[in-house]
This record gives sequence, C-alpha cells and structure tokens, in this order.
Amino acid sequence: MIMPGKENESNYFKLLLEQGMDGSLFEKITDFFPAIVYVYDAEKEQLGYVNRQMKEVLGYSYEDIKSWDGDMMRLVFKDDVDIVKSELKRYYDLEGDKSYSFGCRFNHKEGDFFHFRVKGTVLRRGVDGKPGSILFVAQDISKEVASEKEIAASRKLICDSEELLKYGTWKYEISSGKMFFSEGMYKLLGYDAPVADSDFEFFLKHVHQDCLKELKAVFNECLKSAQGFEHNFELVCDGGQPRSVSIKTRIVTNADGKVESILGITWDITRYYSLYRDLLEYKNMMLEKELFLNNGSWEYYADSGLMEWSVGMFHLYGYDKPDEIGDLKVDRAFMNSHQLAEEAIKSNHSWVKALAENDEFIREEIIVSRQGHTKLVETYGKIVRDKTGKVEKVLGTTRDITKLREYELKLESKVAELARSNKDLEEFAYVASHDLQEPLRKIATFSERLNSKFTELLGTDGKVYLDRMKTASENMRMLIDNLLEFSRTTRNHIFFEKTDLNEPLSGALKELELKIEENNVRLIADKLPVIEAIPSQIQQLFSNLISNAIKFAQPESIPEIRISGRLLGYDDKKKNGLSEWQGFVEVRVQDNGIGFEKEYEERIFKIFQRLHGKSEYPGSGIGLAICKKIIDHHKGLIYAESERGKGSSFIFILPEKQYS
Repeated sequence: MIMPGKENESNYFKLLLEQGMDGSLFEKITDFFPAIVYVYDAEKEQLGYVNRQMKEVLGYSYEDIKSWDGDMMRLVFKDDVDIVKSELKRYYDLEGDKSYSFGCRFNHKEGDFFHFRVKGTVLRRGVDGKPGSILFVAQDISKEVASEKEIAASRKLICDSEELLKYGTWKYEISSGKMFFSEGMYKLLGYDAPVADSDFEFFLKHVHQDCLKELKAVFNECLKSAQGFEHNFELVCDGGQPRSVSIKTRIVTNADGKVESILGITWDITRYYSLYRDLLEYKNMMLEKELFLNNGSWEYYADSGLMEWSVGMFHLYGYDKPDEIGDLKVDRAFMNSHQLAEEAIKSNHSWVKALAENDEFIREEIIVSRQGHTKLVETYGKIVRDKTGKVEKVLGTTRDITKLREYELKLESKVAELARSNKDLEEFAYVASHDLQEPLRKIATFSERLNSKFTELLGTDGKVYLDRMKTASENMRMLIDNLLEFSRTTRNHIFFEKTDLNEPLSGALKELELKIEENNVRLIADKLPVIEAIPSQIQQLFSNLISNAIKFAQPESIPEIRISGRLLGYDDKKKNGLSEWQGFVEVRVQDNGIGFEKEYEERIFKIFQRLHGKSEYPGSGIGLAICKKIIDHHKGLIYAESERGKGSSFIFILPEKQYS
C-alpha cells in the first residue's frame, strides 16, 4: 500500500471508509498512522472517535477522553479555544469532498502543549446535506514551529544587528543584473521597506555623482580580475541625506572561473568619517598652533630609546617635513647631533638626572637647527612609570624661548636702568631737602635773634614783617617734608601681607588721638574686612583721610566721621570697570564737614591742588595726592562724593588679593 502525503491524509481515511472497510481494520490502520486521527460528531458537537496516537503523542488514554463526555475543547489549549470554535464553523460550509486546514495547540496531559496542523473533511452528511461527522488528521508540527521561531529569531537578530551597527548585505547577480538587499541595506539607502525590481542601476542611482565614475571603474575591475575589493564612497539616501559608506565584497565564480555574482557588505561610516575629519582638522589646528607658538610635543619610549615627534618639533630643529631626516632615527643621539659638544654632554647629564630623580622636570638647553641657527629652548617633561616604578615613557613639550629670553634681557636692562634712575632721584631728593632745609633753619634762627635783640627798634610794622617771614619759612619747611613723604610713598620695597583693615585704622586713630580730642570728634567705625595690603601705607591712608575730615569740619558744629566697609557685588564691580572674577572691598570715610562742589571731585587728588586759602585752612595740598598714590600702588580706585555744606565721602576700593 502506498502511504499518502500530508496533504491527502484526511481524504485517504475517508476513502477507506467509503470503500466499506471494516471498522476494526480502520482502527488498526489509524492506530499505526503517525498522526492523531479523530472524528468529530457535528450533530452532537462532541468527539466520536480518536486513534491510539492520542495517548502516544498527548498522553491521554481512552478513559481520560471518555471522562470528558465528548467535549473536544478539553483537548484544546485555553488560548486557542475561540480560534478552534471559529475554525470548526468553516467545515459546515465545505462543499463536496473539499478539505480545510488550520493550526492550533493541543494540551499534553503533563501540562505542556504542542503545535498541530489540523486538516479535516466532511465524513458524512445528513439528509439535509449538513455535516453529520467530520474527519480530522492532526499532525504534530512543534519541531517545525520551533525551527521557524529560531529562523525568525535569527532573522530578527540579523536585522537588529544591521540596524544597530548600521550595515547591510547584498548580492549582485551578473547575468540578470538583479541585486538582492537585506533590510539593513534598504535602510542604508533610506527606505523603510523593500523596493520591488531592485537591480544594479537602482543601486547606482543612490551613489553620489562625484563618486559614481570611480565606483563603476572599481566594479568593472572586479569583474575582470575576479577579485573582491574594498571601497569608500558617498551615498545619497532616498530622502536626499548624504551618507558615507564602505563596502567589502567577495566573488562567486563558476567552474570556468567566470564571475557569477558578487556578495557584499556595506556599512555606514558617516560618524567615523566625521570623526576622522574632525581629527584631521584638530591635527591641522594643533600644527598651526605649534608653528605659531614655535613649539612641539614629543614622546620618549624607554624600552627602545626612540622618540616620536610632532611636526612642530621637526620645525624647531629646522625640518619642514618629518621625512627630511631620511633613515635617521629620532633618539638622544639625533638630538645631540643638533647641539654643541659641551651642550650635548650637559644635556645628557640633565636628562639622566631627570629620569632618575623626578616625575616632572623643566630644563633649558641650546640647540643648533639644520640651517645652523642657534636657539634656546625650554623643555617640560612628565615621566610615566609602571607599577614597579620603572620608567615606561616620557611625555613632553619643547618651545623656542630665544626671543623671550632676549625680551627678558632687554627688560632686565631697562629695570636696572630704572633702578639707577630711582636711586639718583632719591639721592637728589635727599640732597635737595638737606640743602633747602639749611637756609630755612638759618632764616628761622636769625629771625629769632632779630626779634630778641632788636624788638624795640623794629616797631609794629617790623614785627608784622618778621612774623610773616617766620610763617613763610615754616610753610616752606612743611612743604619740603611733605614732598619728601610723597616721593618716598610706594618707592620702598615693602611686601604685601594679609591685613585686617581694622588694625591700620586703629593705628591711625592712636596717631590722631590728641587732634580728635581737641576737636571733640565723634567717630563711628564699622568692622572692616581682611585683604592683602601694606599695613603702614594703609595706616597713612586712614590718617590722611581722617585728618582731612577734621580740618574741613563745619564751624560751630561737632565733627562726625563714619568709616564703613563691604565686599563688592557683581553689579558694583561691573559699574566700576573691575575684574568680575576677582574679589574687591570698598571702604567709605564719610564726614559732615563743609564739603565742596562736584566739579572738584577729581581735581582734589592732584598734587598741590587746594580749594581754600592757606590762611583759612593750612596745609601743603599733598595729603590727598599721597592717598591716591597709595591706592594706585595697591591697584585700587579712590574717588570722592560731596556737596557744598553737606559733608564729603571719600571712597576707596582695594582688591582682596594682590596678583603681581
């Protein structure tokens, strides 16, 4: 007997029954058939017959099935019950000997389930022509489903990999011109779904015009030589977006060695190409920077003794390109060849010492360029060691400091010249003050003698003239003293130190204690901040400002002086044109004196500038000029705010830290 194929199983059993086969023989045949055979009673809507394979495949015995009262749905997996009920209805519409197949899952007695392909046909019809019983053959396809799932999972994995790694695969059949693309390839070309009738011309349509000629030539050479190739070019996606790609191919040939097809993989290198361009631009920028700053970078490898130089290093040594050194290796010997003999010995000694003792070093050396020009260079190196402390390599930079050193020498010369000039000025000031003080002392002495010996002969007018002479000489002496004080201010080399401004203020108040008591001054001082300053000069500053406030007090009123300080905020610093990142403090010395017009607010800080006569308010006109000079030395600002008859405020601003 010839066994039927899977497509004709149900019709085969139907044929056996129609030919009048004995029921017991039918059962024997179906029991040996490698599939579940069962008959569904359509009129009673229950199972009428199942073969022995039910137990072999699903583990259910005749008694198990009998206990179901013919309920076929007990066999069906719960999630497929509605599907099977829906599929059963189709058999009521079958005509003649037609059959119908569907897939579902059947429960195993042990709790698992299996996939089946179920094919059925009407076995018997009633008088009304409706199905009386339906014959089914259920073939276990669990392995096929598992294989299909594995294949689907593999395909999905490939698709996901292509999408993640941005690549696609393709096959080009030479005879037909057809090209078969993977999903990833379509996505590279800008399509979300496959495109019908994809061929080589379709592929070329997406190649950038500037790359088309070269790519065609590469393919033609591939066909001639029967050799695979790698090539980079630009695609233009379906949406017009440019994309840099790289392809790699393998050739498939026939027995005659003729190319039948080309297999290829194409991946998106846009990001990497962009990074490469950025890296190239960065290298060019660094080269321009090295050439502009006349420096270079290098690495020294301890195991080989060789060095790797940037292009800037080669330029330092007089080579326009690295390959101009020929077969020479860049090492210490090469560097020594660009030094005078004594310099080479000294350089090697400092190099060995640096490697042995330091992790970082800075040294200077003299080199001779390829063209014979002598240069002074400064090298900074950082040593990289392994876990045992052994030197692995040294990273470093070298710069040409020849011009810098020339500028330093010129500056040192100018500083020395300035120092000599200042010394000469100091000597001149000392001599001038000494020589000027001598005649003043004689005038004062002879005036006293004249007054004591000839007072009766002088008369009233003579005494007036004599008093005026004494006053003039006293004013001259005070003026000379103040000039000396002005010249000495900020000239002495006194270092800045951390200063609590309350301390120099206290010193100034002690110095003026008698004057404050005599004038019955009411003084209010807030707590002041701490800055870097020269305490002696700040004390002189407070002393001059407080003395000034006492001198110009309102007649017939109690003098009041208020001193306050604060840190400047962002807006205040911006308003005064100060550095926004640096800290500044503001100190205000405010009085209730006679004040002055706004037009004099800047003029009063100039030397010898007076707003009142000497007879009315004595003084030399130098005190506020000294204040301005002290503030300038501290890199600060000073200004005044005043109104006639309403007092004055002197405000000075000083940095918290001094940056020399």
